[in-house]
Amino acid sequence: MADATAALSARSKVQGFLEAACSRDLDALRKLGSALDEDGKGAAAVAAGVRDANKRTALHFAAREGRTEVCKFLVEQLRLPVDPKDDDGTVTPSAIPC
Repeated sequence: MADATAALSARSKVQGFLEAACSRDLDALRKLGSALDEDGKGAAAVAAGVRDANKRTALHFAAREGRTEVCKFLVEQLRLPVDPKDDDGTVTPSAIPC
């Protein structure tokens, strides 16, 4: 039961992280990134590893919603790659007008 609770909590944090990218909430993005950093790898590693079921990153979500300031934070400060592919293998954030 504890494993299921932990998995649900992690999933909720991942969903919150991706929603923060959509809503341009940089404070929530930072807080959730810290909360997800259980291994102490840092915010950049967390942001790069957080993906939805279709393998879309926070950068995919921010670009799709036109959240330029979030895109800038993710790329310039966290150094996320600008062209990670999703599950379809075709959609990259750099292909989405921001």
